[in-house]
Amino acid sequence: MAMAGIARRRASAALIAARGALVGGSGSHFRGARGFASATDENDVVVIGGGPGGYVAAIKAAQLGLKTTCIEKRGTLGGTCLNVGCIPSKVHYAHLELFKISGFLSLKGASKMFELQPFIHNIATASCRAASMLWCYLSSLPSALVMGRNELLQSESAPLETLSHGRDLGLWGWGWRNGFFREWTYWSLTEEVVFPFSQALLHSSHMYHEATHSFPSHGVKFSQVEVDLAAMMAQKDKAVSNLTRGIEGLFKKNKVNYVKGFGKFVSPSEVSVDTIEGGNTVVKGKNIIIATGSDVKSLPGVTIDEKKIVSSTGALSLSEIPKKLVVIGAGYIGLEMGSVWGRLGSEVTVVEFAPDIVPSMDSEVRKLFQRTLEKQKMKFMLKTKVVGVDTSGEGVKLTIEPAAGGEQSTLEADVVLVSAGRTPYTAGLGLENIGVKMDKVGRVIVDERFTTSVPGVYGIGDVIPGPMLAHKAEEDGVACVEFIAGKHGHVDYDKVPGVVYTHPEVASVGKTEDQVKASGVEYRVGKFPFMANSRAKAIDDAEGVVKILAEKETDKILGVHIMAPNAGELIHEAVIALQYGASSEDIARTCHAHPTMSEAVKEAAMATYDKPIHI
Repeated sequence: MAMAGIARRRASAALIAARGALVGGSGSHFRGARGFASATDENDVVVIGGGPGGYVAAIKAAQLGLKTTCIEKRGTLGGTCLNVGCIPSKVHYAHLELFKISGFLSLKGASKMFELQPFIHNIATASCRAASMLWCYLSSLPSALVMGRNELLQSESAPLETLSHGRDLGLWGWGWRNGFFREWTYWSLTEEVVFPFSQALLHSSHMYHEATHSFPSHGVKFSQVEVDLAAMMAQKDKAVSNLTRGIEGLFKKNKVNYVKGFGKFVSPSEVSVDTIEGGNTVVKGKNIIIATGSDVKSLPGVTIDEKKIVSSTGALSLSEIPKKLVVIGAGYIGLEMGSVWGRLGSEVTVVEFAPDIVPSMDSEVRKLFQRTLEKQKMKFMLKTKVVGVDTSGEGVKLTIEPAAGGEQSTLEADVVLVSAGRTPYTAGLGLENIGVKMDKVGRVIVDERFTTSVPGVYGIGDVIPGPMLAHKAEEDGVACVEFIAGKHGHVDYDKVPGVVYTHPEVASVGKTEDQVKASGVEYRVGKFPFMANSRAKAIDDAEGVVKILAEKETDKILGVHIMAPNAGELIHEAVIALQYGASSEDIARTCHAHPTMSEAVKEAAMATYDKPIHI
């Protein structure tokens, strides 16, 4: 297949290059001989900003043998994504996932009951995601979140040994040994693979929603499930703290000097840093990378106080669940945060100026996605703008009107989330002092090597054009440093995946159908619904679709769009396919394990160039 041949050739070239670097590259000798750099020494690379782009660039520079210093004003590494963005939001989603698979466990001592016969029946009929996943999650449930775990594990009413030793039942799962789940055991009936619990708020809210809506049909009954929001937030903070410390550990491992403070250019090769301890130091560098990320975009007349009117940062730290939440903006962040609080019990209304949610999404998938969110009781007011805000009372009163103008009305809420996008963070960096040029929206202008208008000064991530995504910033950082080190770096922005982390998730890479139509290229479309996927049906989570667009003449894949519970994982097969110029037939003729959700990708590929089997 074309994809395999290209992969082999590229792998061979990479291996030859790697061998050459090990034998004759000066970088390996240089890195091994040096220790930590002091801030006053001249660095090969100075990175301003310790977010996903900045810290990755710093580590990569050090790995390439360059003396490196990273400056971060927050005092904790990881940037918006790790501290107040994508990571903590996923932590909350994880909490709700825990509630789903542990619905019979009380957060505050509520009574619990587990009915074994319906549980076994559901496994036997391959239809119980909640019941089967329940067991493997028990050993990882944080005691700060769930009480009653040990009592259940020791309960005579749930003979877990029956499951672990019943190899004729047919299930892949955690084996039961000495009172805890310790090892993988094959139970022979559904081939289900159960995976450990993921990360945070988005996941948590999903689980809570499932626990309160889906458990009885799976044979898991309980009197009540309660949210301990303080414990949930504490778990989120713990996860963030552990991850930020992990990055500091990587800095030490790779000998990256870390300066905590706000940096400002005093010349193209010098950065003055006001440290968080109250002092000042000057960091010198031959090459300086601007990696300061982005900030919340404000709206005229709407003042964010992080109490009643919050940004995504405030939405991750609310002290109580709002009865009514209004989200201004129907983009990735707004829908994710609305999903979190909606699943925890808030009445969520999304106000969007544009006629559609997530305008960058494929229009057909977008419509399906919106219908799904509406079934989850999320309300949408599209083509609507906010013209006034009143916070004088207990809650918030928004004055709204049609985007095209017209009669005004009032919308009340306990909390309003402003999620109207993000803007590059360049204020106070002194870029004007050294002549760095920016465009009309404040982004740093760079060339294909990430060089700004000032030699030796570079820009990456959210401060330059391109999608404002953490993984895109990481790729920028690696490529930029490779150029600085005299190597070749490359980022193809047409092949950067995007994911909306709701439930189900929506992930995409490449062109939408609207974009392909506009290009004038003749194309074919292949679609496969998860309702026809055996794994999705078995786990009772079959809402979604895989859609593949391919050029008619060559069958080259142009775009892939997936709506599914784990679309953010499934999309990477498509990313690799696009990266290597694969055809839909390449995917269709690649063996996919059964039963898996990824089989839907294979079937959609089959539908693109020929015909699917299972529909």
